[in-house]
Amino acid sequence: MTMPDPSLQTDQAARDDLLARVIDIVSNPEAEERPSLGFISDYSDADLADLLESVSDQYRSPICRKIPIDRGWPILHLLHYETARHVLDLLSPEQLQGLARRISEIDILTFAEILPGDIVEDYLDQQEALTTEQMQLALSYQDEAVGRYLNNNVLRSRPTATVGRVLERLNRQKQREYVAVYAVDAEGKFHGGCTLEQLYREDPTTPLSKYITELEVIGDEQDITKVAQQFNPVAGFAWVPVEKGGKIIGAVALSTLMHRLKERSLEVLVSETPQDE
Repeated sequence: MTMPDPSLQTDQAARDDLLARVIDIVSNPEAEERPSLGFISDYSDADLADLLESVSDQYRSPICRKIPIDRGWPILHLLHYETARHVLDLLSPEQLQGLARRISEIDILTFAEILPGDIVEDYLDQQEALTTEQMQLALSYQDEAVGRYLNNNVLRSRPTATVGRVLERLNRQKQREYVAVYAVDAEGKFHGGCTLEQLYREDPTTPLSKYITELEVIGDEQDITKVAQQFNPVAGFAWVPVEKGGKIIGAVALSTLMHRLKERSLEVLVSETPQDE
């Protein structure tokens, strides 16, 4: 006969005791000497995650307010998705700001759809500036490479972000003179683009996804002449998205492609014209 693991029994007993103590405190708010819930910080992340999963919605709010903010992300990752959604709704503004200061890429990938929009967009802004700087320092291109003509002033935004939120980001960084807005989800997948003119005339409460147009993407190391010869322009879009390693890093002006195509046509014409002897 297999005996139960005593350590597991102890852990469960401790969690049952924790649950009973918390429910007793929260259920008796009028008690003269009501104990504080501060003692829950002495328990492990797994214990607190189990506690949040075990209580009904009405008990979660006071528990959430006592969770140490530096342990917020590890605990959230241990919760079921819907529980995590509810916990995020219950956190105070100060706690949310604390999470934002400690956020990482894995947190964004896991919780992008349930995090407050400001947290996600601010993170993307920070990463966009970092990525742009890294690209500028790390990339060098041959004369005929698309990347040689790259403009990295493009705004990447989640498809679920509202038009109003996108406009806020554009206005907040006017010095960058953005040339294009591209919809990129939390996993880095490119969904398409919107023209700046379109955004300014649409309902600010509408999701960006409603106005996305599928666009052809070109690689940063492709030969610009070959790209110009094969590219099919989309009406209304003056910039062409450029990717490197599956990530959108900027755009190239359609006029640049057309000018290169014209130059190539002239080169061919000159080479085929008989020369006077």
